[in-house]
Amino acid sequence: MNIRLIVHMLGTLILFMGAAMLLPAAWALAAGTPDFPAFLGAGLGAGLTGWGLRRWGRSSHSGGAEALHPREALATVGLGWVVASLVAAVPLAWSGSFPSFTDAFFEATSGLTTTGATVLTAIEAHPPGVLFWRGLLHWLGGMGIIVLAIAILPRLEVGGLQLLRAEASGTANERLRPRLRDAARLVWSIYVGLTALAALLLWARGLSLFDALVHAFGTIATAGSSSHTASIAAFQDPVVELIILVFMVLAGTNFALHDRALFRGQGLAAYRDPEFRAYLGSMGVLALLLTATLARGGLPLAEASRQGLFQAVSLITTTGYTTADTTQWPEAARFLLLMAMFIGGSAGSTSSSIKVIRWVILARVLRREVIQLLHPKVVLPIRLGERSLSEEAVRGATAFILLYLLVFAGAAAVLALAGLHPLTALHTAAATLGNIGLGLGPLGPSGSYGGLAPALKWFLSLLMIAGRLELYTLFLLLTPSFWRRA
Repeated sequence: MNIRLIVHMLGTLILFMGAAMLLPAAWALAAGTPDFPAFLGAGLGAGLTGWGLRRWGRSSHSGGAEALHPREALATVGLGWVVASLVAAVPLAWSGSFPSFTDAFFEATSGLTTTGATVLTAIEAHPPGVLFWRGLLHWLGGMGIIVLAIAILPRLEVGGLQLLRAEASGTANERLRPRLRDAARLVWSIYVGLTALAALLLWARGLSLFDALVHAFGTIATAGSSSHTASIAAFQDPVVELIILVFMVLAGTNFALHDRALFRGQGLAAYRDPEFRAYLGSMGVLALLLTATLARGGLPLAEASRQGLFQAVSLITTTGYTTADTTQWPEAARFLLLMAMFIGGSAGSTSSSIKVIRWVILARVLRREVIQLLHPKVVLPIRLGERSLSEEAVRGATAFILLYLLVFAGAAAVLALAGLHPLTALHTAAATLGNIGLGLGPLGPSGSYGGLAPALKWFLSLLMIAGRLELYTLFLLLTPSFWRRA
């Protein structure tokens, strides 16, 4: 394994994170708040550190880029999320808004993994630089730091495919363009375009520019970042909710479909896709169930429909925004919310959790098994649309679901043994592993993760990174044989 090459890549990420810190520094300077020195100092420190690591890790081959093999790619991506979270935590720790580095690291990790869990209370009381950095971290993590690096750094063109494969999750990943950097730039152009449009519409509706940007970041990244403790409920505006709902759906859709619709001339026909239909169908079914449950609990039908639909979209896209205090909902509704945390959005999107495509594959595997009980000699391939999936892809999808559920059960058991109420432990494990953030009880929409023990915060931070990396990468990094010389 080429350690120097890995260090070079990590130095690049640290340098980029340092440059990104100048944006909240500028916002803090304009607002005249005391968090300006924290972001400026951390940004300069990260820049110098990243530059030094890049120089140390530079290839000895003059001017050439070294091939990045799968092991180096996996190590870069896995360590990249940890290192980026550590670097991002520094200005938060120095800002004075967080009592310890543990809290700052939890917040930074939650941001970059697009989880949206927070240790803060009374969010509005914190300086704008801190709140802007939280939102920006969500946005940067939405499409992945590695993908951004490939888009803007020519040096990563060679071996970049390995990075992109390690970073981009999902079964149905689709090559968007023949050249890798063009594909990454295309993804990010769509990503930036959706963000700008969402921010513009929210601003036009009456939100301040700051609120519009933060909530656009949180929506397109499916992260749930908000500058208000009450989340979207703070605005009490159905139009704002509708704007955010539409963009959550778009952000949770496979970006390959957006590419086909916008740049390949397919228009709306691009969305005639089995995964997309299952994605919309799951949101529709969940919305109907939530509406019925809330209406039976005494909520007027119109209000039940509004809250049920918004929460269904928010949970399935793993955004975690809320328009109501879900801790006050009937137990049946809260159970549905817990179940929704395991669905996830589309592959190739900014959402997390298991992903709809894997559930579609599992359903078709089960259907095939039932048919083969009646007709043992029948050969039935698993099909998605017009293409058949390889048995390797099918096995990978089903194995991932099993592994995900096992990790969830283990994490929930750890949290319950640590003193959390069993139901709270279940919701917390699902919310952090699925990068959703929305918990229950004291960890619910109006609550905070700040009261948890420091050890649990580090544990949940690891769980968030594991969920973002879709488990396998982190497990490989924790395997001693992975680091041995081949």
